Amino acid sequence: TVLALYKKDEAFREKYRSCKGFCQAHAGELIERAREIMNAKELKEFADTTFDLYIENAKRLSEDLDWFANKFDYRYKDAPWKNAKDSVERAVMKTNGIDALKNNAECDRSPVQDKENQDSQ
Repeated sequence: TVLALYKKDEAFREKYRSCKGFCQAHAGELIERAREIMNAKELKEFADTTFDLYIENAKRLSEDLDWFANKFDYRYKDAPWKNAKDSVERAVMKTNGIDALKNNAECDRSPVQDKENQDSQ
């Protein structure tokens, strides 16, 4: 479905380009499946976009992990958490694809955020 929409729907391509990326396993699976249904030009664009998303979001996650570690330094104890509070959990999900077990399509969301969303409804 993702690949079919990416091929024919510009609005979907824009949303895809602005998403928070995928776990390592799903990113690889998308590229592999794209090879089966896309021509060389489409595949290059899709693979480049997917790779760029993965790298961009890995950098963001790395920065969050760095800040998470800083929060255990006494000099930063009163500093805000920013987006780092669940960064370890997100890093595990990004590298291991644990979100597949949650039956959740957004690999960047954490179970903590899902629970908070349920509680607020």
